[in-house]
Amino acid sequence: MTEYKDYDALAQNINLGDITSSEHNANILRRLRDDDPDWNKTLYILEDEIDGDIDEFIVGAGDDLGWLGYFIGRSEELEALRVLYLPEEREQVDAFMRGITCNQSIQDLSIKTDLGDQELENLGYFLGKNTALAHLRFVNCHVGRECAHNIAMALEQC
Repeated sequence: MTEYKDYDALAQNINLGDITSSEHNANILRRLRDDDPDWNKTLYILEDEIDGDIDEFIVGAGDDLGWLGYFIGRSEELEALRVLYLPEEREQVDAFMRGITCNQSIQDLSIKTDLGDQELENLGYFLGKNTALAHLRFVNCHVGRECAHNIAMALEQC
């Protein structure tokens, strides 16, 4: 996995096919990277395809979630993020969450998967920095008392 500090230097020249499991996912990274204004501005992160739409990033072997998080974090067009699945590899999920903390355009965030303590801490950073967020949903996921408290404290600062 690429070191976080290297993403900026590599972003424009990286072969998106080398960091994704499919051409479909590479196209999503391209839209995020290039801030494609014609995209529908919503992204679903899934384990399995729902409708086959262009906004469904299906996580598979070969997907570098650090890059996905990086491009989400840099996007100025993405307005809604629906995280319905994240793999069990904590390193991948940590890199993903570090990336999205930089995003300033997401207005609607829905999480329907369990996050670990580190990921919830990163989510707290996101909540503290993103002034556009209007809707936050946790659906069927476990948030412990301490994590809930940290999220509430981050929301209080918004």
